[in-house]
Amino acid sequence: MATHIPTPLFLPLAKLHSNTQTHSKVGYGKAEVTVLWCMGPRPFHGSKNLCSLTTDAKNEFLFPGWDDPRYVKTLISAAVVGLWAIFLVNLMRITLRVNGLNHTVTVEPRESLLDVLRKQLGLTGAKKGCDMGSCGACTVLVDGKSRLSCLTLAVSVEGMDIVTVEGLGRGGLDPLQEAFIRNDALQCGFCTPGQVMSAKFLLDTIPNPSVEEVKYYMSGNICRCGAYPKIIKAVLDASKEVKRNG
Repeated sequence: MATHIPTPLFLPLAKLHSNTQTHSKVGYGKAEVTVLWCMGPRPFHGSKNLCSLTTDAKNEFLFPGWDDPRYVKTLISAAVVGLWAIFLVNLMRITLRVNGLNHTVTVEPRESLLDVLRKQLGLTGAKKGCDMGSCGACTVLVDGKSRLSCLTLAVSVEGMDIVTVEGLGRGGLDPLQEAFIRNDALQCGFCTPGQVMSAKFLLDTIPNPSVEEVKYYMSGNICRCGAYPKIIKAVLDASKEVKRNG
């Protein structure tokens, strides 16, 4: 069961306006600072990267100087909004079972399984290629079914059995991985983990597939190097090993 970490009460977002003439080393005119857009101040006068500022007719950035009390208020407001943004999200503590091991992690409800695997668990086999479910490089197995981890919310697979490419072939390479190497079914290798996981699902489902079945089950995995003929050959080769092993 996911544990919700409560969100604090609403804090008003500040928007700071100036109706007086201000000046700095980079321009003259009226300045408007929207605190919500601040991306982190740089500690020097006239920084163009401090916030989103209005400009004058000459399109020069306008910014109150260090001696202007409104600048201090801006920094304080930015800090308040920054802290609010951090606590705005309802974080959840969940337990994921990955490659036979349980991992308790704290995630945002919107976080993908791919990001959690890579950033929190250090399992970088699943690749972030398109991040929109088009390339198949992020394929993993969830309860024995192939899933695109970039489109799978981490919170949705709590308690399920997740297998990544790192979980294949405990103590050595899986026969499928050996077949990919033996048949030189890769070039740059970026898509290979996803290809292997899709092929694993195929062979678990159909131990002795036809060429057409291999093409169908692997159709969601893109190889930009164009190694498709050797990928198909490797999967068929691995199926023979699966058949021999029973």
